[in-house]
Amino acid sequence: MGIAALMIIVGFMMTWGEPSTPDHFNPDVFSDRRVVYGPNICFFGYILVIVGILVPNKKKNN
Repeated sequence: MGIAALMIIVGFMMTWGEPSTPDHFNPDVFSDRRVVYGPNICFFGYILVIVGILVPNKKKNN
């Protein structure tokens, strides 16, 4: 769960950046880091959270 949370945070951090304004167009808005890699890392982080919740723990508590 910790790794999944870290992946989600890193994915959101990868999507941050300077926005485009009416006065200045920022071509970095459409970079692969912000459009492809960041959202995919977030998605796989959320999938790992779901797997971490649904997969039972192998330790038996007595």
